[in-house]
Amino acid sequence: MNIFLLLHIFVFITPEELYNLFKYFLIPTLLVLILFFIVAIIFNRLAYESRIQKKESIASKIDFFLTDLIFSDLNSIQIKEKIEILKTGIPFQKKWCKNIILKKIMNCKQNLIGVDAKKILLIYKYFDFHILAKKLINKKRWYYKSLGFYHYQLMDYKIKTGHIKKYIDVKNVYLKSNALIALIVLSDKRFEILEDYKFKISIPNELKILDIIYNKESQLPSETDKWLFNKNKSIAILMIKLMVRFRVTMTKKQISKLLNNQDKFIRREAILAIKDLILLDANAPLMNHYSKEPSRKNKISLLKTLHVIGDSQTKEYFINFIEKEKNLDLKFEIVKLINTIDNQYFSSFSYKSKKENKLVTRILNHVNNPYLN
Repeated sequence: MNIFLLLHIFVFITPEELYNLFKYFLIPTLLVLILFFIVAIIFNRLAYESRIQKKESIASKIDFFLTDLIFSDLNSIQIKEKIEILKTGIPFQKKWCKNIILKKIMNCKQNLIGVDAKKILLIYKYFDFHILAKKLINKKRWYYKSLGFYHYQLMDYKIKTGHIKKYIDVKNVYLKSNALIALIVLSDKRFEILEDYKFKISIPNELKILDIIYNKESQLPSETDKWLFNKNKSIAILMIKLMVRFRVTMTKKQISKLLNNQDKFIRREAILAIKDLILLDANAPLMNHYSKEPSRKNKISLLKTLHVIGDSQTKEYFINFIEKEKNLDLKFEIVKLINTIDNQYFSSFSYKSKKENKLVTRILNHVNNPYLN
């Protein structure tokens, strides 16, 4: 109805009336609106700048406060009193203010070396951030729970492991993963947690666990067999990598059993570990395993390992494989292996097949000059 009314007005209005309408109503109204928006933008900008300055002022105040507190000789009661006084002088109930303080405390824990970790944890608790962490863990979304785990993990809040442990066997992969890492960081019984772990450990988490155990100067369990031959292949692979990291030698029996494992990834890790640990006793088991290994990738790793630990027996054994090996990648590694052990062997070699001679010569050229096309 209003549209029709407007159309009626514009159709029957005179040019003079239309001019007056624009001059005395529409243009002034538009100017007032533009002026209003300009003023609103200016006030909004000023308010924003004021908030930024206020936050920077609070952040600076917190920096000085925390530095003074951490490096002071105050006891726990005095620390609590100073924190309570600070709370009354800043807008502590505001979320942004709490976030600034929390980030500052976490930065101190991460970056300050040689300070009393218990004192930083005490400060964290006196600001009631442990209550915040518990609230995060009690939320439904996995992201918030993981953030709560991270609080405990970063602050080294060991007595809170009970809040985390129940999440290591949940369905959500990310939540389960974050709970496991937090538990390993916080627990003094890291290997007991891993021993009974039934789920796959991702490669990123595997690397994190390796670093945690190594950096925390943990001792490897004496009975390595139950780890190396754990039903969970992730645990077996983790233990192989830990033995490499800690430079722990594998026995001949362990090597043989690992090479005969049904899982190709465990076999590969065992082969790589032999190379990294330079286990000369593994020379014979590797030679015997070569023909039985179904994975081409594992065979290549095996040959590369023999480049490091191989001897004259290795050379004599693999000479017989040069001609009969049809896979070019494997043939390349075999020729390279023999040449590594005895760089004079191919100076007088000769096969009945001219094609084979030519191929081996080409391989040798690539071995001796890797930049050759």
